[in-house]
Amino acid sequence: MYKIVKIPDVGKEELEIIDILVKVGDVVKKKQEIIVIEGDKTSIEVPSHKDGIVKEIFVSVGDKVKSNNKILLLKTKFFKKSKIPGKNNNILVKNKKTLEIDNLKNNEIYATPIVRKLARENNVNLEEIKGTGIKGRISKEDFENFLEKKSVSHIKHEKSEVLDEKFNFKSFGPVDIIKLSKIQNIVSKNLCRSWSIIPHVTQFDEIDITDIEKFRKNVNLEISSEENKSNYKITLLPFIVKVIGLALKKFPNFNSSYYSKTNTLFLKKYINVGVVINSNRGIFIPVIKDILQKSIFKISKNISCFSQKVRDDSLNIKDIIGGNFTISNLGGYGSHYFTPIINHPEVAILGISKYINKIVLFNKKVTSRTMLPISLSYDHRVINGVESTNFINFIKNKLEKFYYFLIK
Repeated sequence: MYKIVKIPDVGKEELEIIDILVKVGDVVKKKQEIIVIEGDKTSIEVPSHKDGIVKEIFVSVGDKVKSNNKILLLKTKFFKKSKIPGKNNNILVKNKKTLEIDNLKNNEIYATPIVRKLARENNVNLEEIKGTGIKGRISKEDFENFLEKKSVSHIKHEKSEVLDEKFNFKSFGPVDIIKLSKIQNIVSKNLCRSWSIIPHVTQFDEIDITDIEKFRKNVNLEISSEENKSNYKITLLPFIVKVIGLALKKFPNFNSSYYSKTNTLFLKKYINVGVVINSNRGIFIPVIKDILQKSIFKISKNISCFSQKVRDDSLNIKDIIGGNFTISNLGGYGSHYFTPIINHPEVAILGISKYINKIVLFNKKVTSRTMLPISLSYDHRVINGVESTNFINFIKNKLEKFYYFLIK
């Protein structure tokens, strides 16, 4: 019996294959990763949904694929694990004939040929790495994470002797060489592309959040007093996400993408907002879909769910595609103003900083108010200064005066 393994549902997005983890003749187990596809600011390993032997591979590195595109053909018949007397190696039994599993030694280290090649090039003992795949299989990502956590100044890579003279820091003293993770590499490429092709302008302002903070805290008190005694708390971020959704509807140029080759502007009728979440593997931007159809509570739960997925490393492609606008929140890290880089092909991004207490003139009285610094970067080919000012004023108006309507 034969089965075709296909690309899972990733929406309408076209993704690139950046690695193939198996070859024809390999024995593949269910849930074993077989290819790596790259999306916006992340990469995902696609697993097989069946056990079997790879008979044919339909894709190559660099191919662009979509949902349901064929990946490979598996010969799937029932296999039983067994042992041959006097042998320590694992084998598969089929019709009383045995097939040795490729790349399996007496120490039973499971790793792809790519990982073994990298281990040889970097002089790394695979026994030191704990694999996260089936039966402790070591993936390429496991290998890269291992290098990140360990000082690799002793690594002897083939290209290390051909470094630019400006980077020959070893002549001045000890140096640790750390290879960036795959996600960091993807992010750096996307940010460089965005910065080089988009004429960025950043406007700064402050929002008075004194009243909405009191309102938010009262809402949380009501939640905690309910019968379920939930520890669930709503932060300021869901309110900002909701207001951005309303602003994108009112100012459609902010809810667009610009294609410079044909001088075409794509005005989107759907409203999805991405929220930057930091992790020890880099930044991820999961997308909250259909903002206007969701309450503050639902948006808050979405953000909480995505944060947990980032921690568990369980985000999938569908979680991070389809964004129209991005929010980068550095308030929790103590930042005061910054210039966020637009997440191409979007045309704007909002940066949120740490709120501060300031002495201001309020209702003709000098008083202390809680002020939230914001930074709005936008593509000046699509949005002008007047539009951006109106966009910011709309956000300020909703958060300062009409915040209680947002809870619905």
